Amino acid sequence: EVKKFNDNKLAVMRNDAVEAIYDMNLNQLKLFIALVSLIEKGDTKFTEYKINAKALVNLFNLSNADNVYLVSDRVTDGLVKRVMIVKDKEKQEYEKYPIFSGIKYKDGILSASFNEKIKPFLLDLKENFTKFRLKEIKPFKSKYTLRIYQLLKEYEAIKERTFNINELREILNIQKNELKNFSEFRTKVLEVAQKELENTSMAFEYETRKQGRGGKVTEITFKLKNPEALEELQEVDDFIKQQSTKTSKPDTDI
Repeated sequence: EVKKFNDNKLAVMRNDAVEAIYDMNLNQLKLFIALVSLIEKGDTKFTEYKINAKALVNLFNLSNADNVYLVSDRVTDGLVKRVMIVKDKEKQEYEKYPIFSGIKYKDGILSASFNEKIKPFLLDLKENFTKFRLKEIKPFKSKYTLRIYQLLKEYEAIKERTFNINELREILNIQKNELKNFSEFRTKVLEVAQKELENTSMAFEYETRKQGRGGKVTEITFKLKNPEALEELQEVDDFIKQQSTKTSKPDTDI
């Protein structure tokens, strides 16, 4: 059965899977989350999850629908080999799990089977999980935006989250020889994510902390903007403007 695939579907993942390390490009991440969204609430075992490739046109931001088959083939080619690396921070140990046991692409239908070993991260979740709505991740053009979105979504109720810079680089799968200077990291990761997330529920500002005076940046704190509070402030501001406009009009009554 080909699952009905739509923007309002929720992908639910256990928090340690949200914080895991994925060596995936943007479209692979999107497709992984889209396939997770096909898992039904209450499922206790995996089935084969199927998506009509035409439904992936918007997910991959393709301008030409004819390219979807070629792109899907290329995306799945890499995705089937990917692993999820879960880190135990206290023990400094890593567990690596292949995500899929197989992916097929035939007659315009993409069929994926999850590896049984990752069931605890995706099935029958009762606590310590985070939900993502597909329509929010669809427009992203940077894989770093998508991952930062997930990490902030996990802390949505707390409204802020602090990372050691090396920890964040590791989760984002940025190698030691990549974006070595913080200025590069800020330009290619933070500023891009900030711009792409500006009109979402995960719009943020950030602060950095340095080690000693003039030292390297060691920590980043993301602070979520509160849309309700901003709307209230805007309403107050508009009300004040309206009142001042009224009082500044000349009194024509005699």
